[in-house]
Amino acid sequence: MRPMKPRRPGSPHDALAQLMSQIGLSEKGDGVQIAADFEGKTKFTFYKLLDPDQDGELSFVRVARLTEHFGATAAAEHLAGLCGCVLVRPPESVPGAKDLLVATGAALKETGDVIAEVSTALVDGEISAADRARILPEIRQAMALFAALELIVEAGQ
Repeated sequence: MRPMKPRRPGSPHDALAQLMSQIGLSEKGDGVQIAADFEGKTKFTFYKLLDPDQDGELSFVRVARLTEHFGATAAAEHLAGLCGCVLVRPPESVPGAKDLLVATGAALKETGDVIAEVSTALVDGEISAADRARILPEIRQAMALFAALELIVEAGQ
């Protein structure tokens, strides 16, 4: 979903925009239209529910149905982040050495990227609100990659 109005990074409306994008990618179409059709609503009603400046809101029950049906994780990742957790899917099969190597490389790359972002943000001695909004999701991503690596190692025992 490409919202017309900017969504504050890390906000609930940003997570909902990401959810619509995930649905669109998985179903190869317009995520908002697909979600609206699934829920028996018009696309315009859904846009209103997704608009941070409107009174209407997308209900938790509706978001849960969309998450379950389409396997889109953006809302769950957002909620996990709010309570200091990360969402990690377990491996679908027992991983081999190649899977372990790829997961390790991804985790280390993401960690390096996070360290670079924090270092850049700290040049002036403090981390701004904009820096936090950009860096916290990256930290959660790095944590998720390490948690996935842990699951891969455990599954290979």
